[in-house]
Amino acid sequence: MPGAPVLLGFQSGAEDGRAHLAERFGREISLDCYWRTPETVAARLREAGLELYARVLREAEGEEQRPRAFLLARKPVPAGA
Repeated sequence: MPGAPVLLGFQSGAEDGRAHLAERFGREISLDCYWRTPETVAARLREAGLELYARVLREAEGEEQRPRAFLLARKPVPAGA
């Protein structure tokens, strides 16, 4: 729907990256984690036809290891609509 917002919150970093976890809390697991820069995600939003409306970045807190990024985007409203 034109004008409808989308809010994305994600782990970020200075560069795009990936990690694989094989153990967590004493249990064997197989988990792939990916992180993206806010610039990478914003570019993907623009490619999908959305416009970036707001961006909030915050450093990792407490036990967090990666910063967080929050992007608010929306699909443009066509002229005359």
